[in-house]
Amino acid sequence: MSRALLYTGVTLALGLMGLLAAAQIDLVPFKAGELILADEVNQNFQTLAQAIEAGALPQDCKAGEVPEWNGTGWSCGQDDVGAGGGGGDITAVVAGEGLSGGGESGAVTLAVGFDGSGAATSAARSDHDHMGQSWVGENPLILEAPAQFSTTTGGVLVVKNTNNDGAGVLVSESGGYGVWVRSAADIGLVIDSAGRHGIFAFGADAGAELHGQTAGLVVGGSPTTEAGVVPDIVLSGNSCFPCGAEDDDGFIRSDPSLGSSDILLVSNDDVVVQLDSNGGEGGVFQLQNEVGTTVFQVSENGDVHVNGNIVHSSDRAVKTSLGGVDAREVLDGLASLEISRWSFLADETGTPHVGPMAQDFNAAFGLGADERYISATDADGVTMAAIKGLYELVLEQQARIEALEAEVAADRGQ
Repeated sequence: MSRALLYTGVTLALGLMGLLAAAQIDLVPFKAGELILADEVNQNFQTLAQAIEAGALPQDCKAGEVPEWNGTGWSCGQDDVGAGGGGGDITAVVAGEGLSGGGESGAVTLAVGFDGSGAATSAARSDHDHMGQSWVGENPLILEAPAQFSTTTGGVLVVKNTNNDGAGVLVSESGGYGVWVRSAADIGLVIDSAGRHGIFAFGADAGAELHGQTAGLVVGGSPTTEAGVVPDIVLSGNSCFPCGAEDDDGFIRSDPSLGSSDILLVSNDDVVVQLDSNGGEGGVFQLQNEVGTTVFQVSENGDVHVNGNIVHSSDRAVKTSLGGVDAREVLDGLASLEISRWSFLADETGTPHVGPMAQDFNAAFGLGADERYISATDADGVTMAAIKGLYELVLEQQARIEALEAEVAADRGQ
């Protein structure tokens, strides 16, 4: 092989290695038609030999090192891939869950797959929080258990909804507790400026269960307005879903317009207190005074005990259809009324009582709204009228006796 061919082959090899530019810097240039000297050729071969030697892989790399190209030559460097446990060639990059992209050849890119309507372009840490942030959108924010919120200042979770028909917080299909507020330093749940219901709870068991060391529930309505006093608590049955003030509701409130009233119970219909509904040890409804003495008690059998007087209203100003009463007729009716000794069926002790049957009383005097009951007012009135009739009868008899005595005296005087 000629030196020219050898020179050309070495030059091509260096070019393939990326070293041709470095080798041409110090080569002696040759021009066509000029005489080539042996020293110049040898000098160029010596330069090429040095370039080859500089481009050769180092043979003295230690364990954990690999040859690395530093831009002008090879040197020993840290094996970054091998140190991490890798080995072999990369044949593909596969996008896992939550990622997109990848490929089997060439330059590949991985991207994070973002769900939802947000504009975030980066992935957050798994233990990140959103304190102090706001979410705004047409669709609701859905939280699946477990979802926990904590903060050292202000409200933990603040929900705003400008939709008049929408709910601030809607708990749906909760297997246990819909909302559980635990260990609140001050107020566990604050609902401000709700368009309709501050809290609307509907459950198969209890709509709301509240426990507290001082009070289970503290409520307060708005101050008195031109429309009236706003109720603190509205009591509504299941048939009313939901109700307003015009429906079958009951209201409990503290009425500032009544100086002597701490609690005011308002009902549109009936107020029912069911005693001993489970048939247990019995039940009573009691009212006690400031020292704990029972002043009024209703037993489940209907007995009413009053530690005081029962006062009936008899004001002329509250009465109408005033009319006279034939006292003698009332006396005759009372005289014909059967008076029996009896006991109530619901009284297991069989306590004896004396009195007429309500049906007989109603038939004799036509008084009361229900023939099954005798009003204390009517009983008192009949008794008074009968006494008056008896008094009239006594006066008549007294007059007759005096007349007879006068006749007897006159006959004796003759």
